[in-house]
Amino acid sequence: MKQSSKKSSPKTTWLISGCVALVLLGGCIFLEKLLMSDLGPQRKTQISTVNLIPPPPPVVNNPQFVFNKPTWVQRPAQTPLFNDAVYMDEWPLESDPPAPDLSTGAYNNIMGMPRCTIWRHGGTTAVARTPPGHSTTPPYFTFPGSAAINIGFDDGHAQQVKLKDLWQLNWHQNWGSD
Repeated sequence: MKQSSKKSSPKTTWLISGCVALVLLGGCIFLEKLLMSDLGPQRKTQISTVNLIPPPPPVVNNPQFVFNKPTWVQRPAQTPLFNDAVYMDEWPLESDPPAPDLSTGAYNNIMGMPRCTIWRHGGTTAVARTPPGHSTTPPYFTFPGSAAINIGFDDGHAQQVKLKDLWQLNWHQNWGSD
């Protein structure tokens, strides 16, 4: 069987590369402007929370939690910026429990960790009701060993993080200092 030797012309390759570069550049410029803008109390680690929804009372009552400027992020390699979740914002606190069902997460009238404790990655994912177990050590819950979500961090890297390790990340200014 004869293989096709049809190749893209340099013009076509350049045009496609140029379009991809423009889209990426546009996205980067948008993100840079978004990250560098001073959004006051609505500025937080996750881009998904920079929206028109006002921060919840725990955030309004604790302005020291908010990263008002990019320079306020002290541990960028441990500070989530984007992540798998079932809703567009989270505002997690250290005392948050996980979702009652790891196959669906939770978001109706619930803030914080229940929105991102979903078994999205890590081997076979949850397709049926999967409640977390209980533990005597923080975060006081146990999860299936491979249950994880993907997270993009403030320093630009992305990685898969096991659900049990979510409480070790730097979700807000002064995380874990109280």
